[in-house]
Amino acid sequence: MRVYVPTTLDRLRAWHADDVLEPPVAAWAVTEAVRDEFGEIGDEEAEYAVSTAAAEASQQLLVDDLHKQGQRVVVVAELSYSVVQPDDGTPGAVTVVAPIEGSRIAAVLADPSEIALTGSGDADDLSWFATQEIEQLLASTQD
Repeated sequence: MRVYVPTTLDRLRAWHADDVLEPPVAAWAVTEAVRDEFGEIGDEEAEYAVSTAAAEASQQLLVDDLHKQGQRVVVVAELSYSVVQPDDGTPGAVTVVAPIEGSRIAAVLADPSEIALTGSGDADDLSWFATQEIEQLLASTQD
């Protein structure tokens, strides 16, 4: 199951250094509730919907940390269905109940540069970073 974990660059840096993210982990995934809510939506559209929800959650993490600008970050991980528990109240919201090891990361989605986190309006789609590009992403954003 593909799971989208909203995070920040600082949290990704710690995850990358530790090579594991301990549970519980709030995330997003294409669940039966997503399929039920959106009807005949295709796989690609469903994945886009939950990745967008994860990007919004990443932005909220930055706002909660009192950042006025930053880069939204979403880690894409491939996990077993058995470690993912759907949230009955929010279609697509899930909790990962097992550690997420670095080897489970399929990619990282991130803004290529900082964006303003205040105000309304649609932010651009996130850029795709392959696993071998994570170190470069982290290095390019260090202060």
